[in-house]
Amino acid sequence: MPTKISYISLSLSILFYYLEMVHEFFFRLYPKAMNTIPIFQHQKLLSLIFTIYLLSIAPLFFFCIKNKMNNGYRFLFYIVLPYILSVIAWYINIYIANPSQYSSNGSTTGIFGHIFMTSYVIHGVFLIPIVAYVIDLLLRKILK
Repeated sequence: MPTKISYISLSLSILFYYLEMVHEFFFRLYPKAMNTIPIFQHQKLLSLIFTIYLLSIAPLFFFCIKNKMNNGYRFLFYIVLPYILSVIAWYINIYIANPSQYSSNGSTTGIFGHIFMTSYVIHGVFLIPIVAYVIDLLLRKILK
């Protein structure tokens, strides 16, 4: 039962992320003067990556982990893997396409800050673990 709760909460959090990105397409948070085409392409790519992620971990949840779901697995599936996927997608989709914009920061730490924080915060990936943990906690409390 804990794996079903965790998978449902992860699914709902990714659905929430997807709906938030759709909401952002209609009510843009970015200024009109900013070039938003790469940002929206990246968000489309992230939505696709998270859908594939959700489908690819389903066998792991239901055949390998079964009833062994613990906080370590939750941390891995809710925080670590979405973070790594967002960094990889951001690096491939935005940083490689326009490296001159990020090399103007003047320092290596500025570039790494963009790579490791921008992909997670600006594109809303941090919403996935927040929503997943809240739903997981609520479902476990309700089903006890």
